[in-house]
Amino acid sequence: MRRFLEGFVFGIAIGALLGWLSQRYLWPALQTVPARPGPAEVPPDDFVVLHGVGPAFAERLHEAGIHTYADLARLTPEEVAGRCQVPAWRIRRDDWIGQAAARVRP
Repeated sequence: MRRFLEGFVFGIAIGALLGWLSQRYLWPALQTVPARPGPAEVPPDDFVVLHGVGPAFAERLHEAGIHTYADLARLTPEEVAGRCQVPAWRIRRDDWIGQAAARVRP
């Protein structure tokens, strides 16, 4: 019984010591770890270089949440027309979607 009590007291002492050490050193270190950075924000592409897109249409695209060539390439002419109040025939005629798809970075 004595061995059991000695082991029990020793175990409690070790547990208390580990708890104190973790509170003293580990917990504050975990509190100072910076949060994971989110995905890098992609700078908006310049749509004015696309044939048929001027500064006004480029601004409308950005206001509609279309910021990159990849964003534009994923949409249909009708979707772009609905979001930006640009005639769909003009988007098809000047092939904005095809031009954007050709400029998408891999």
